[in-house]
Amino acid sequence: MKRYTLMSILFALTATAIASLASAHVVIDSPKAETASSFRAVFKVGHGCDGLPTTSITVVVPSGINRIKPMPKVGWTLSTKSEKLAEPFEDHGKKVDVRVSEIMWSGGKLEDAHYDEFIALLRTPASPGKLYFKVTQLCEDGSKTGRWDWHEIPGPGKSRRDYKAPAAELDVVAKPK
Repeated sequence: MKRYTLMSILFALTATAIASLASAHVVIDSPKAETASSFRAVFKVGHGCDGLPTTSITVVVPSGINRIKPMPKVGWTLSTKSEKLAEPFEDHGKKVDVRVSEIMWSGGKLEDAHYDEFIALLRTPASPGKLYFKVTQLCEDGSKTGRWDWHEIPGPGKSRRDYKAPAAELDVVAKPK
């Protein structure tokens, strides 16, 4: 009897884990960071597009993040887009007047049944608040293509759980005094 109960529990836990991955969105692994700090943003991708493998992940870096360095990923091509800053700043004695505004990992293949992570190191802003990273996930398999635009930003009184395709959220909180 004990063995049957243990197997039932394990089956239920496995089914729950699979179901939660199937409904997963692109999210930041640890969605809370302190102001003016170094932060390792891990973008978790839990599924493809309606059964198709993921072949590209593009992250739009929100304004307020002026320093970000994406981590290369074996089997994927890494590229970035930059833009001029309205207000340059100094970092380690050097003037910084450009920021990375978009990161793209492409050319790889993440099967729909698998999970992976895409990582960037960033510096959080000095002011607390929520930041939203819009993520575009492209998928393909032969002649079929698919796409998820994880771009929805919660309106007043709403949370990302209220949306089908929410943007990845980072809550920047004040450092404890």
